[in-house]
Amino acid sequence: MEYWEDIIDRAVDILTTCECEVACYGCLLSYSNQHYHDLLDKNRAVEFFRANRSGFVVSGEIPAVIDSSSSHLTGQESSAEERFLSMLVESGFPPPDSNQYKINLGGSSYTVADYAYTDAKVAIYIDGLSKNLHGDPANKVRDRRLRAVLAEKGWKPLVISAQGLKDAEQFNAFLETIRAAIE
Repeated sequence: MEYWEDIIDRAVDILTTCECEVACYGCLLSYSNQHYHDLLDKNRAVEFFRANRSGFVVSGEIPAVIDSSSSHLTGQESSAEERFLSMLVESGFPPPDSNQYKINLGGSSYTVADYAYTDAKVAIYIDGLSKNLHGDPANKVRDRRLRAVLAEKGWKPLVISAQGLKDAEQFNAFLETIRAAIE
């Protein structure tokens, strides 16, 4: 509560300095709020924050309901990503340098890798295949296009489905692909 105005000011700063028009993965969008992407608008958010900057009123205590080991607090976007990271480290790999790593592709185009080994320029994607995600034909085309541009820029985009993490043979083959890419 003592930092309320600082938090609001930082949120407004992030939203007003982002170069997108409405919302992007640099300011408002994330895997966990994908079902609301069409509702998110940074301009409306800025209006709301500015209108509520100093109107903080304590009306009661809100008890914690999220376990501190929750994925929302560990920085991962999904349980598949958490499972991947755990399996990767258990297999003797160094942890990736970054998760949810935004890679600029030129102009206003970018991609967000679930994990990245930045020195080796390896971008790892754990793709959920539900109809609303990477299973959607339009999303598949967009993903292929972005990842092709990424490869043209010298990156190695590596992709495994969330289902593929459950298949030992497929996951082991993916590990070998990662090993070759980072060595």
